[in-house]
Amino acid sequence: QQFDLYLPGGCRVGRLPLVIWLPGDDWSSSPRIDCPLTWLTQHGFAVASISYRPSQTHIFPAQRDDCVAAINRLSEDAAIWSIDPTRICLVGQAAGAHLSMLIGLDPDQTHNDSLKEHEFPVHRIAALCGISTIAHLPTLGTDSDRASSAASRLIGGPLPELREAALRASPISYASRNDPPTLLIHRKSDATVPVSQSERLHAALLSVDVDSTLILREGQQESLAADGTVGQILLNFLIRTLDTDIDSVIVPEKTTGIAQENKPNQS
Repeated sequence: QQFDLYLPGGCRVGRLPLVIWLPGDDWSSSPRIDCPLTWLTQHGFAVASISYRPSQTHIFPAQRDDCVAAINRLSEDAAIWSIDPTRICLVGQAAGAHLSMLIGLDPDQTHNDSLKEHEFPVHRIAALCGISTIAHLPTLGTDSDRASSAASRLIGGPLPELREAALRASPISYASRNDPPTLLIHRKSDATVPVSQSERLHAALLSVDVDSTLILREGQQESLAADGTVGQILLNFLIRTLDTDIDSVIVPEKTTGIAQENKPNQS
């Protein structure tokens, strides 16, 4: 379980808020090297990009467990990197959004027996942002019911035959009153992840009085670039929920870490 960590350059005072990018479109790969959020270091954020085991070789919950291990490592080493472990936001798109929501909405890791002995820092997650969020696997549509679909590969078989596993892997199953502020951004015409997925999760969060914002976008998929509309929506959300001062503009520095015990950080 590896991660890349990008830190603001220059002099700084105090602990940095941390934005964690969970990559991946369909759980089959997690190219952390292509993190689209490194520009946030220019606004005083630390940015981490996490990789996890692919669904072709490891079924759920391997992907969640890898992300949790990396979050634990980042939290444990927060003082080394001048990170504030109480100001963390998970961000992802498609499969990455699914994992962000799954981890952020289930701070007790109800079904995560392998990590029960660790103090789990998701209790400190301050915010969540999901783009094209997959909230409820059993309702992804008939194409996803096939054994060869990305969602079926994730849980190890056809969704209709493994409904309990699909529900355990569905973020909406964990919506509760104490969940962190959540931003959902979804393209109305998304042909892969129906907009109803984000709408269902948004409604579930509002029903338990969670600070949830749903933004529906027209047109083609937009990037998370600093000068893009979605990038600015995300930045404003981070400033609001992480209580961040963005006056300074700084140059990023990159560090690579290993989210495993007994393995040193690599630079």
